[in-house]
Amino acid sequence: MTEPAPIHTKRPQLVAITKGGAFILLGGVITHGITHFVGNPTSSALLSAAAMSLVASRIGLTRDEQASVTTPRPSVRFGALALSPLALLLLLGLVIDSLALATGSLGFGLAVSSAESLSIAYRNEVWLHGGVLLYAYRAGVRPMWAVLYAAAASGAAVASLPETTLAGAALVIASSSWFATLWQRHGDARWPLLAHGLWAWTATTVLGGEPLDASLAGASLPYGPQAQGWPAWLLSVLYVGLTLRSWKHLDREWTAWRES
Repeated sequence: MTEPAPIHTKRPQLVAITKGGAFILLGGVITHGITHFVGNPTSSALLSAAAMSLVASRIGLTRDEQASVTTPRPSVRFGALALSPLALLLLLGLVIDSLALATGSLGFGLAVSSAESLSIAYRNEVWLHGGVLLYAYRAGVRPMWAVLYAAAASGAAVASLPETTLAGAALVIASSSWFATLWQRHGDARWPLLAHGLWAWTATTVLGGEPLDASLAGASLPYGPQAQGWPAWLLSVLYVGLTLRSWKHLDREWTAWRES
């Protein structure tokens, strides 16, 4: 079993929280710096994901930082759960005749778009959730407070971006709360990475023109801080629902594991 990370009793929890905030800022500098100098979206996503992976390894963020040998692997059922908010949104769009679906392209662009969307999902999980929660965990911060901190930090990280909308910021905060909850519940990065990756890949690649092109209320499927309109607000509500569904288990499971 992986040994619990030490709780820093000689340092106030504020120090660990501050380090988490500094990690967010560092990730922002890396991400936006690479985007500015590289320019190409796919290359920028790949490079920033690789850079954040190196930074994560330097601070000690591992795939199973808080996991035990009994931690199960994500299942197909979990994959369906991860896609359920987007599926429900699409179903509603179909019912109210607000969903438009057209044939896109299928070729090399699918591989390029997949690489970009999955790299962005990985980068954002490490940047906006993994590092922050690692410091909170090592400081002994209770899971619910750590989740709220990670969600708020994610919202703050995208608030200054010029393309961020109010609906997009709400979606980032709501989805971050569920992804952070997955980090806390399972202590295994595979769960949030799978959930985030499936959403990003489906919304921006599979239904984003490679091979299908879907839109709701005249806009692209909601993903990221640039999301707009009622689909983004509704998706936010659905992610909050997933978070509340998992929250009730957090304190009980966390306390049991720390005492094991």
